[in-house]
Amino acid sequence: NQKAAVQKQLADAGAQIDQGEQKMWDNEIKLNNAEKKLAVGWGEWKKGKDELEDGWEDYEQAKQDAEKELADAEAELKDAEEELLDARDEIDSMDKPDLMILDRNSNVGYNNLDSSSDIVAGVSRVFPVFFILIAALVCITTMTRMIDEERTQIGTLKALGYTDREIMSKYLIYSGSGAVLGRRLVGDVLKRQLPETLCQDFEKEYQLTAADIIQRVYRSPLPNRFLASFAPFLSRHRYEPAVQALLEEEFARFFRRNVCAYRRPDLPVHFAGSIARHFQTEVFAAARSLGLQPGRVEAAPMEALVRYHLDRTDAYLI
Repeated sequence: NQKAAVQKQLADAGAQIDQGEQKMWDNEIKLNNAEKKLAVGWGEWKKGKDELEDGWEDYEQAKQDAEKELADAEAELKDAEEELLDARDEIDSMDKPDLMILDRNSNVGYNNLDSSSDIVAGVSRVFPVFFILIAALVCITTMTRMIDEERTQIGTLKALGYTDREIMSKYLIYSGSGAVLGRRLVGDVLKRQLPETLCQDFEKEYQLTAADIIQRVYRSPLPNRFLASFAPFLSRHRYEPAVQALLEEEFARFFRRNVCAYRRPDLPVHFAGSIARHFQTEVFAAARSLGLQPGRVEAAPMEALVRYHLDRTDAYLI
C-alpha cells in the first residue's frame, strides 16, 4: 500500500510538471505576441511622432504665409481707404452739373434706328420694281430673238392670209409656255423658294451656277430655248405640290393677261405646242378656274395649218 501511494504521488507530481511546462509554453507564446505588439506599437508611435513633427512644420509655414497675406491685405486696404478719401475729396471739389432731359426723338440711338428703318423701307419699295424690270427684260429678249429666228414662218403665215393680230397672238401664247416656265423655275431655285429636295435635284441634273444662268440668258444666243429646256424637269416633277402650284399659277397669270382681257368666255380657247400637250391637265385646270372653255390641243401647229388649208383647197376644187 505504501508503494502504491508513492507511485500515485509520483504520477501526480509528473502531471503537475506537465501542466507547469504547458503553462510555461503558453506564457512564452503570450510573451512573443506581447513583444510583437510592442514592436508594432513602437513603430506606430514613431510614425505618429514624425507626422506630428511634419504637422508642426506645415502649421508654422501656413502661419507665416497667412501672416504675410494678412499684412498685404491690410496694406491694400489702407491704400484703398486713401484712394476712397481722395475720390471723395475730388467729388466734393466738383462743380454742380447741368442736367439735360432728352425725349425719344432727341435720342441718337433712336434716330439712327429710325433712319435705318426708312432706308430699308425705301429699298423694299425699289426691289420689286427692279425684279419686275428684270423679268420684263428676259421676256422681251426671249420674244425678240425668237421672232427674229422665225421670220420665215411669220412670212408663211402672212402669205396664208393670217392677220398681224393673229400672228402676234401665236407668240403671246408661246410666251406663256416653256420659256416663261423655265424662267420661273430657275428663279425659284436660285431664291430657294422651292422645297430643298427639288432644288438639289435641279442642281444635280443641270450642274448650273447662278453665273452660268445669267450668261446663258443675257449674253448667249437663243435664251428662249435655254429656258424652255427646263420643261422636262417640270414634267417629271409635275405631281409635286410645289411644281403643281407653279404651273397653275403661271398658266392662270397668262390667261388673265392675254385671254381674259378679250372678255369672251363663250368662245373656246385652243392651244398649240408641246407645252400645252405635255401640261394639258394643268392648262385646262387653270383655264376652267377662270371660267374659260378649253378647246383643242395641237402639238404641231404647222401640221394643223397645212391640213386646214388643204381641206379648204379641196372644198374650192369641188
